[in-house]
Amino acid sequence: MITVGLNLLTVALEVGADYLANYPLLLSIVKDSLCQNLLSMLNCNRIQLFSASLRVSFLIFESLRTHLKCQFEFFITRLMELIVSEQLKITYEQKELALETIVQLLRIPGLPAELYLNCDCDLYSENLFEELTKMLSKNAFPVAGLTSTHILSLDALLSVIDHIELECQYQLYVKYFLAFVVLATSQTLTRPIPCGYAFALSLQNIDINRSTTPSESRHGPRLRQNRMTISSHLPSQDDLKKMKHDKKLFRQGSELFNQSPSSGLKFLQENNLLSGSLDVNEIVKYLKDNPLLDKKVIGEYLSNRKNIHILEQYVNTFHFEEMRIDEALRIYLSEFRLPGEAPLISALLEHFAARWRECNNFPLANNDAAFGLSYACIMLNTDQHNTNVRRQSLPMTCEDFKRNLSKMNNNENFDDSMLTEIYNAIKSDEIVMPAEHTGLVRESYLWKLMLKRSITIGDKFLHVPTGSYNHEIFTLIWGQTMAALSFVFEKSNYDLVIEKSIQGFSKCARIAAYYCMSDVFDNLVISLCKFTTLLNNREWIENLPIQFGLNRKARLAATVVFNIAHVHGDILRDGWKNILECIIHLYKAKLLPSVLVEVEDFLDPTGRITLIKEQVAEAPKTDTGLFSSLAFLLGGGGSNESTLSSGKQPTIEEQEAIKVASACIEECHLEQLLQETKFLIIDSLNEFLKALIYGCQMFPDSQKLDQDAAVFCLELLVKVVLQNRDRVTIFWPTVRHQFYSILVNANIKTFFIERACIGLLRITARLLRREELASEVLDSLRMLLLMKPHVLQGLSSEIAYGIHEILRTNAANIHKSDDWFILFSLLEVVGAAARPPSILQSPTENLSLNKHTHQNYSVTNAESDTECSDCQTTSTTDKGYLSDSEIYRRSDYIVVSHNDFETHRNQNDKFSRHDRRALSKSCEILSFLIHDVAYVTQENFEYCIHCIRTFIESTIIQQTDKQTSKLITNNNRNTKQIRKATSSNSLNNENFNEQTNNQTRQTRSEYDDDEMGQSIKQEYQTIVLQLLELLHTLHMRASQIYKQIPTDQEKSSVLWYKCWCPILQGIARLCCDSRRAVRSSSLGYLQRCVLLPELHILAPIEWESAFNKVLFPLLLQLLETTNTSDHTYGIEETRVRVSQLLCRIFLQHLTPLLTLSTFTTVWLTILDFMDKYSKIDQTDMLRESVRESLKNMLLVMNTTGLFDDNPSLTVITKDRIHSFFPGLWEEVFKISTPPPTTPSPTAESVALVTTSGDDNTLSNELATSSLPNETTINEPTPPTNTRFLPAPIQNL
Repeated sequence: MITVGLNLLTVALEVGADYLANYPLLLSIVKDSLCQNLLSMLNCNRIQLFSASLRVSFLIFESLRTHLKCQFEFFITRLMELIVSEQLKITYEQKELALETIVQLLRIPGLPAELYLNCDCDLYSENLFEELTKMLSKNAFPVAGLTSTHILSLDALLSVIDHIELECQYQLYVKYFLAFVVLATSQTLTRPIPCGYAFALSLQNIDINRSTTPSESRHGPRLRQNRMTISSHLPSQDDLKKMKHDKKLFRQGSELFNQSPSSGLKFLQENNLLSGSLDVNEIVKYLKDNPLLDKKVIGEYLSNRKNIHILEQYVNTFHFEEMRIDEALRIYLSEFRLPGEAPLISALLEHFAARWRECNNFPLANNDAAFGLSYACIMLNTDQHNTNVRRQSLPMTCEDFKRNLSKMNNNENFDDSMLTEIYNAIKSDEIVMPAEHTGLVRESYLWKLMLKRSITIGDKFLHVPTGSYNHEIFTLIWGQTMAALSFVFEKSNYDLVIEKSIQGFSKCARIAAYYCMSDVFDNLVISLCKFTTLLNNREWIENLPIQFGLNRKARLAATVVFNIAHVHGDILRDGWKNILECIIHLYKAKLLPSVLVEVEDFLDPTGRITLIKEQVAEAPKTDTGLFSSLAFLLGGGGSNESTLSSGKQPTIEEQEAIKVASACIEECHLEQLLQETKFLIIDSLNEFLKALIYGCQMFPDSQKLDQDAAVFCLELLVKVVLQNRDRVTIFWPTVRHQFYSILVNANIKTFFIERACIGLLRITARLLRREELASEVLDSLRMLLLMKPHVLQGLSSEIAYGIHEILRTNAANIHKSDDWFILFSLLEVVGAAARPPSILQSPTENLSLNKHTHQNYSVTNAESDTECSDCQTTSTTDKGYLSDSEIYRRSDYIVVSHNDFETHRNQNDKFSRHDRRALSKSCEILSFLIHDVAYVTQENFEYCIHCIRTFIESTIIQQTDKQTSKLITNNNRNTKQIRKATSSNSLNNENFNEQTNNQTRQTRSEYDDDEMGQSIKQEYQTIVLQLLELLHTLHMRASQIYKQIPTDQEKSSVLWYKCWCPILQGIARLCCDSRRAVRSSSLGYLQRCVLLPELHILAPIEWESAFNKVLFPLLLQLLETTNTSDHTYGIEETRVRVSQLLCRIFLQHLTPLLTLSTFTTVWLTILDFMDKYSKIDQTDMLRESVRESLKNMLLVMNTTGLFDDNPSLTVITKDRIHSFFPGLWEEVFKISTPPPTTPSPTAESVALVTTSGDDNTLSNELATSSLPNETTINEPTPPTNTRFLPAPIQNL
C-alpha cells in the first residue's frame, strides 16, 4: 500500500505539482503531514520505499520550494546525515540513492545559487550549501578503493562547476560575437584583439566539447533557464558580501552570548548588528529567532532580575489563545530551559501565568491561581517521569494531584475536569526540555520548531536567474572541488574517471580565468604540475623520458597545464614558477623542441648553437702493467655491468615510450608559450620574469645540471625580453639588475657568463632600433666594463662580434657622445686588451654625470706650445709629456694623448694579451664606421682617433713583447721555463676552470712561441695598414665634419688639437715600426697628411705644436730604434726620409714660424737633431742627407734676411753647425747666390710674436717659392751626394 501510494503521488506531482500552490489547503498538507511522512520514510530500510520517497521528495521540492524553504533545508540536512552516517542499518544502496538525489537537485538550473542565497546568506540559517560541498568533497576521497559513491560525490561537485563554466563560455561567446558583428558592420578595427590564438582555442573548445550536448545550437552554448518566477529586489554582489560578513559576525556574537550574554550583546552592538542603545524588542527577536543560542543561557538571562523588562516583552510574544495551561506551558518551555533555582523559576512562571490569563480572558480567579497551577504542572511532570523520584515514592495519582490543588483558586477549587485533562496529558506526554529530546521525541520537537520557523519567515525563498552569483559560488567550492579532483585523479585507474577529472580541471581553469582569480588558477597549475611527474626530483633525469612516456596521467596533466597556460596566461602569477620548473626538467631530459634549445651566437658560422651538448663517453685508460694484467685474468675480464649500466641501449618499449613523450611535448607547443608572452598583461609578465630571474641564479654549490638550467633560464629570459621589446621600459630595470649581478660578480669565464654577455648584446642590438631607448640601453653596456679584467678578456671575441652586430644594424640611431664613448671604450678593452677608463671603474658613479672623458684633448687659449706646458696640469693636458723640453729625456714611444695613459712606466701595464680575433673584428667595426660618411660625427670623431691609436699601441706592444720574448729565449731558456711555471701557478691561483685554462694556455702559446707564424705576422701587418688607412681617411674628412664650430672657438685650433694633431701622432707612431712595409706606408701617409693644403689655415702656434708633438718625438724615437726586420737598410732609410720631411715642412712654413717668439728654440732643436742624426749611423747615407737638408734650410733662411737682421742667431747657428759639420757654413755661403731685392724681415719682427693676417699670405708665398729654389740650390752639389739614397728617397 505504501508503495502504491508513493507511486500515485509521483504521478500526481509529475502532472500537477506546479498547481498545488494555488490551493492553500493542499499546500498546508504538503508543508506538514506529507513532508513529515516523507522524511520519516528515509529511515526505512526497504530500498524500493526509500527510492520512491526520494523521488516524491524531489518532485515536491523542485516545484514547490518557494513555499517550503525550511522543509527543503530539513530534507537536504537529512540526506547529508544519511550519506555520512556510519550506522550499519544505513546501507550502501541508500547512500548511493541519496547522492543521486543530490546530484539531480544540483543540476536544477539556478538551484545552487538559490541554496547559497537563501541559506548561506541568511542570518538564522545554517551554511547549508557550504556544508553540502564540504561533505561531497570529503566523501569523494576514496580510502580503500574507488566506488560509485565517490564518483557520485564528484559528479555532484562537477554539476555545479558545469553550470558555472557553461555560463562563462556563453558570456565569452556573446562578447566576442558582438565584437565581430560590430567589426563586420563598421569595417574598422578600433582596438586589436589581445590574443587571437586564445580566442580561437576557446571557440574550438566550445565546438568540440559541446557539440554533442543537446542544449546548444550552432550559435554557441545555450543555457537552461530557471523556470521559477525570478524574485524582485535581489541583493547585489556588494549586498551579498555584507550579508556574509554580518552572518560571520553574528555567529561570533552568538558564541560570545552563550559564554557571557552581556559580552555577546556588546559585540553585536559594536559591529552594528544591534542598535547602540539596546532595544527590548530587538533583543527579544534575537532570543527567539536565533537557533544558535543555548536554551539554558536564554533561561538564565530571562530570569535575571536586571532583565525583567526584557522578560515581560519576551512573554508577550507568545499567543496562548484557546490553550489549556499545560499546553501553553509546553510551548513556553520549548524556547528555553528552566534554571535550577526556585526563585528564578518563579519569576519565569509568574510572567507566564499572567500572559496565559490575558490571552484567555482571565479564566482563573487571579494570577496567583494561574501561577500555582502552572507550578503544579511542572511538579506533576517531574513526579511522573523522573526516575529518581519514582524510586523513592509511588507516582502521584489524579486524586493526589487534585488534592494538592484544592482551595488554590482564591480559596476555591479548580475545575475538576480541567485538572483531570491536565493530569492525563502530562502523564501520557512528558513535558521535555529542549536539551533532553531524543529519538522520535526529538524528531517531533525539531519538526515543530521547523514549522514554527516556517510560519515566522513565510514564503521568503528567493529565486534567481541562471548564472547569478556564480563568482561567489565558485569562490566557495573551488577548493573542495579541486581537492576531490586531485585525489580521484591520483587514485583512479579508470579511463572514464581520469577523463572526467581532466575535464573538471579544465573547466575550473576556464572559470578562474573568466573571473580573473589568480590564486585559484595558480593552485590549479600547481596541482597539475605535480601530476606531470616532471617535478619529481627522485627520478633520474635519464629515466624521465621513459617514465613520462609510460605514464598516461602525467601526459594528460602536462597537456592540460600547458594548454591552459597558452590560453589563460594572463591569470598566472605564482604558477609560472611551477610551469618553468617543468620546462627545465624537460630541457634536462632532452624532450624540448629544437627551437627552444637553439640560441643565437655571434661566433658560430651558422649564427646558432644548441644548448644541449652531446656527451661523448671517454674511453677508460688501459693499464698494461703486470699487476693489471694479473688482475684482469683473476677478475674475469673488463668492466663490470655496473660501470656499463649508464651507457646501455634502451629497449624497444623504452624507445617507444620516449617517442610518445616527445610527441606529447611537441603537441604542447611550448615555443608558442614564449611567443605569446607579448600578449600577457604586465602583472603576469612580471611574475614570469621573476620566475626566470630566479632560475638564472647560480649558487656556489650548484651542480652541473643546475648550471645548465641557469643557462637555459637565461636564454628564455632573453627571448621573453625580445618578444616584449615594445614595452621593455616597464621591466628593463629588473632585467638589467639581473645581468649586472651575473656579469659584474663573475670570477671566471664559464658558459653561463658567456651566454649572459651574448644575451645582453643581443638585447641591445634589438632595442636600439628604437631611438628613444638608445641611451638607456647603451648605458647598460657599461656593466661589461665593470667586469673583472681576466673575465672580460675571456669574452673579447664575443663582445667584439656583438658590437659589430649592434653597429651594423643600429649605428644610425646612436647620436649622443656618451653612448659612443661606451661603445668605443668597449672596443678598446676587447680589441686591444686595454684597461677600461677610470670613470667606468666605480659602479657607484653615474655615467651621465661624467661624460666626455676624452674631450680634454686640446688647449686652445694658449699662445705658444711652451706656454701651454707651463700652465696646464695633468688633468687637462693632451700631451704625452709635461713640457716640450721633456722630449730630450724620453726614450719611449709617442704617448697616445688621452687621460687613461698616464706615464711611460705604466704604459705596458695598461695592455694585456689581446685576442687576435677580437682585434681583427674591432678593426672591421672601425672600418665600417669610418668609411660611411653618416656615422662619424663631431660626437664620436675623437673617440675614433683614440680607439685607432689604442689598437696601434696594442699591436706595437705585442710586437715588442714578441721580440723581447724571442731575445730572452735565445739567451736564457731556463729563465723562460721558470717564468712559464710561475705563470701557470698564477693561473691556478685565479681558480680558473679547466676550459678557461686550456683556452688561456692556447692563446698565450701563440704569442710565446719562439717564431711567430707567417700567417700571424701577415695578419698583424694587414691590421696595422688598415688602421693607417683609417687615420688618413679621418684626416681627410676632418674639415668637413667640423664645419659647424662654436663662434667662441677658432676653427684652426679645434681642427688641430682635436683632429689633425692626434692623427699625425698616430701615424708618426708607426713610422718607428720594425716592419719596413709599415714604416714605408706610415711615412707616405705622414707626408701626405702634413703637406695637405687644408693645413695652411693653421696658426703659427699650431705649426710649432706640429714640430713639438709630432716631428721632434718621431725624430727622438728613431734615434733609439735599432731592432728592425729590414736588414738591407734597417732604420737608416726611415731616418733619411724623416729628416728630409722635417726640412721640407720647416722650409714650407718658415714665414709663420718666424713670427713666433720661440722660433730660436725650434731652430736650435732642429740643429740638435741634425747633429745627432749625422753621427748615429755608420754609413754616409744619412750624414749626406742631413748635410744636404741643412744646406737647403740655411740657404732659404738666408734669402729671408734672417741672418742679416739677427746677428745673435747667426752666431749661434754658425757655432752650432761648426760643431758637427765644420766648414759647412763657409761652403754654403761661398756658393750661394745674392738674396732677392725683396725687403727681409727685421730682427724685431723675428723676435716678436706677430698675429696679423698678412703672415699667412707671406707663408704661402714663401712656401711656394721655396720649392724651385731647392732645385736651383742643389744644382752645384756633386751628384755623388745622393748616390747612396734609395729610389723612394731620391723621389722625395
